[in-house]
Amino acid sequence: MLLVAGCSSTTDEESADAREKYNDTEQELSEKLGAGIRILEPNGYSLLSASLLPNEEGEYREVGLGYGVMEDGKEAVEISDKQSEKLSKTEYVYGPYKGNANFRVAIQPIKDEFDIESFAIEAGGEVTEIEGQNVAYAEIDTMPRQLRAFVPFNDVLYSLVIPLEGEGTGLSKEDAFDYIKKIVNEYKNN
Repeated sequence: MLLVAGCSSTTDEESADAREKYNDTEQELSEKLGAGIRILEPNGYSLLSASLLPNEEGEYREVGLGYGVMEDGKEAVEISDKQSEKLSKTEYVYGPYKGNANFRVAIQPIKDEFDIESFAIEAGGEVTEIEGQNVAYAEIDTMPRQLRAFVPFNDVLYSLVIPLEGEGTGLSKEDAFDYIKKIVNEYKNN
């Protein structure tokens, strides 16, 4: 089962509203990837896109969620012919809507045993434990500042790119880890 959760500063009522808002999208993503997916907006961000990426055989291999600050209300992005060719295999289930999707979550099935320690070393990061779950992460200090985190569960890997505070945007490092904690708790409780 896969979950995407929001920051801990989100109230239970806001979480319930977001779940209701994206119910159809969650259901379609879940059916096509073969795992349960939940979408909750991170604090201060809106869902701009939800997509499925196929492998060479045409089977879905990844769900991509793009969060950002929506521009001009809920206005769809116009995709040029050049972009359309590049994105031809991407199936959008929601959006894409105008905004800067600088907060990204990718969810992929894990087929083999996942060695988080080796993964962290390769990514130039470290491993920490959050709510009993090993999480690999690396803080990227070049602009734009980011926290990249990888959370392996039994059957899926969450890859997160979380913008950190800088130039008036992004989350604090504490809020970024609260977001990861919420994902871990939601996944373990459902």
